[in-house]
Amino acid sequence: MFKNIERFGADYYFKDHLTYHLIGDSAFSLKTWLITPYRGDNLSRAKKHHNYCLSSERVKIEHAFGAYKGRWRRVQYINTYNICKAIEIATVAAVLHNFCIVNKDVWADNLFYENLPLPLLHPNMRHDHRQGILKRDMICETLNNNR
Repeated sequence: MFKNIERFGADYYFKDHLTYHLIGDSAFSLKTWLITPYRGDNLSRAKKHHNYCLSSERVKIEHAFGAYKGRWRRVQYINTYNICKAIEIATVAAVLHNFCIVNKDVWADNLFYENLPLPLLHPNMRHDHRQGILKRDMICETLNNNR
């Protein structure tokens, strides 16, 4: 997905990449369309709060994917480089999962919760890193003001 966004531009995938974004862990490079946690040991209270909020959202997403993979084991083995196909697969899994929940079809099996393997990004891909810093700082300030 990263390669496709880099190739076609964030505007191709996002209505407004200055407003909307993906979230990633610290293995990813910060972009305007990909918000990552602050790094370092001596972070301000506001930056620690930002990292906590970001991590909380990532955990929810990872658990949702874990639920899909637990309910439909085949989803664990689908590999595709086609972004449209990946979106279709994720969307179908979400719709089916929500349909089961609405219809009270509780999955009794142990759900397969695991962190999804996230690809490491090439360190030279930093063309909008500076704008990503500004956006992340703005989000951090908003979170801090809403506490």
